[in-house]
Amino acid sequence: MRNFKATFSTIVIIILSFQAIGQKNFLGTWKGELTQEPESRYYFEINIDEIDSGGKFKGTTYETDIWNGKKISKVKDYVKLSCTGYIKNGVVYFSEQKILEQKKSSNYDWCVKNGELKIDTINNEYILSGKWQGLIPKTKKEKERICSPGLISVKKDLNKEIGNNYVNENKRKIRIDKTIRVQSKKVIIKVWDQNLEDGDIISLYLNGEKVLKDYKLLNKKYKLKTHLKKGLNLFILHAENLGNQPPNTAAVSIKDGNKTHNLILKSNLIKSAALEIIR
Repeated sequence: MRNFKATFSTIVIIILSFQAIGQKNFLGTWKGELTQEPESRYYFEINIDEIDSGGKFKGTTYETDIWNGKKISKVKDYVKLSCTGYIKNGVVYFSEQKILEQKKSSNYDWCVKNGELKIDTINNEYILSGKWQGLIPKTKKEKERICSPGLISVKKDLNKEIGNNYVNENKRKIRIDKTIRVQSKKVIIKVWDQNLEDGDIISLYLNGEKVLKDYKLLNKKYKLKTHLKKGLNLFILHAENLGNQPPNTAAVSIKDGNKTHNLILKSNLIKSAALEIIR
């Protein structure tokens, strides 16, 4: 989004969350497109690098020219900016701070924007989209001016991000053992040791959140009630130890209304068994 004679670019974006996505799942890079009236289009990224316990975060944004998904020329104009913000009551407030890098092939600069992006799921991808409007900051020679408005649409494969985060945090690989389909948002998950109790201790992850921590498997079934998001859900069996008879093995059942899915998952200290649940 170019406007001539602007001296720098600052962006404020409000990203609306929905209940199924935890704060840390906003971490990573959201990639897509920014449009500006009447017909301008730009490649656009929002990257959230870190979020503290209070919801404050740091990151960057990146923009460059595109047309029909392809770069316009070999001379690529782009801008990368640092940014900070915070998450409160399901809303992410996002503000660029300063230009880190930029390249321009002619006499223009970048616009100051603000907007509101709502989150949705399409084909197992998470999409942030909405309108933006902006201003050109005032200078010694120019008053503050209004930019032409437009739209932003960025997306990421959240389950891929969740899987990558798990691998990076736990230094273990993930093995998808099975994919099942369910109808209900609410499910009941049960885990137990189907054979001889041998001291297996597990933790369970659902969509990046640890829903069960350091639980010693027994022959008696442990019941966990939880909610699934629309689309693809990632369930991981994390072995805290190998018990007396490796590998760490758990019987798992997932009850979806009147239907129950039963399976056996086996994890070790190198690779974790996982289940894809599609709702």
